[in-house]
Formats: sequence, C-alpha cells, structure tokens
Amino acid sequence: KGDKAAAKDLPMIFCQNRKHIFISYKTFKERYVNLAVSEDLSKIAVQLEDAGFLFSGEAVLDNDFMSTLFGASVKKVTHDCKSLMRTLLERGFPADGFIFDTALAAYDLDATRGDYKLDDVFSQYCGAQIGYADEAQVGKEAAEETALLAQAAAVAALKKRVRTSMSGWRSRS
Repeated sequence: KGDKAAAKDLPMIFCQNRKHIFISYKTFKERYVNLAVSEDLSKIAVQLEDAGFLFSGEAVLDNDFMSTLFGASVKKVTHDCKSLMRTLLERGFPADGFIFDTALAAYDLDATRGDYKLDDVFSQYCGAQIGYADEAQVGKEAAEETALLAQAAAVAALKKRVRTSMSGWRSRS
C-alpha cells in the first residue's frame, strides 16, 4: 500500500488484488497526467512530474481502471486527443478530463504546417528528438513500451514549450 504519510502530496498508483487502482490525494486535483497510448489501447503510458508508468494486460482490460483514468476526475494532457477520444468512446469508456492537446496547440501556432505528428512537433518546439530503443537490441515489446513512455515524457515537455510559445503569440496579437 505504500507509506501514505510520505506520499501525501503525490498521486499514487498501486496494485491491490491484481487490480490497478488510481488514487488521488487532495493536491492531485491541481495536477494532471501526460498520456501516450497505443492505437489499440493495449498499452497506456502515464507520465507524472518525474515518474512514468506503463499499464497493459489486466489493467487496460479493467473497466474500473479505464473509467477512472479516462473519467473527468483525472486531468489529462496528450497529443492528438481527437483520435484517442474516438477510440475510447467506441469502446464504451468515458473520454473526459482532457485539458490540453499538444497537437491542437501546435496547429494553433502554425495552421499551415499540415502534419502534426508528435515526433515532428516535438523536434520543432523542443529542439530535440524523442529517444527510442532499438528493437533489434531490446525486442519488439520492450521497444514499444519504452516508446510509449518516451512519448508521454515528450508530451510533458512539449506542453511546456507550446504553452510558452502560445503566450508569446497571444501577446503579439
């Protein structure tokens, strides 16, 4: 269960009876999670301030877990929220609590770009490349999982950069 006294200000994700449960403390309501999700929803990477978590298997098949994670009480940032929301709704899950979409923000900053893939937008605004593991070295599953974790971390960094750019853009308008 963890030491609740030591973690009173942190969101906690833990496993109890093989069921993943998302618990938020008072201050969690002021925070948000950064998400990267596989197209088929079989893997979900969650990036908090300085820790990343990957959910797959039983967790993503658990209706309570998915309904909590994608419900309104958990504030979320992601890249290309529209396609994720469509997939969630098609599968009967809520699609609430999304507070920032880095793809939409990039569109707001440059509507003529035409393509808003995470790797390209991250490169433009953060001046770096997202680091991916070599599948030949680590295997397909590990490469996919680390890619999602890297993308969730990239969403976190990108949100900060595009918000800063949007602040400057709005002040010039």
